[in-house]
Amino acid sequence: MTPDAARTAAYYDDFARNWAQGASPLYQEWAAGIAQDPELVGRIAALPTRMQQANLLFASARWVAAPLAPSRSSDRG
Repeated sequence: MTPDAARTAAYYDDFARNWAQGASPLYQEWAAGIAQDPELVGRIAALPTRMQQANLLFASARWVAAPLAPSRSSDRG
């Protein structure tokens, strides 16, 4: 994992544990799933830094009608 990808994974893990917890179970689940998914982390890490924000990414996903369901990483169980 590249340093940028490691930073991105840590950011999404922190977002899930400290920011979304208790505020948005869906965003918490999505952030935790992203933190554990190397493919998604790599894609997000490739974005400009200002576009890597969890709230921005999740709002964009909802805007384009992403299913309001757990992340695919949690489905791999």
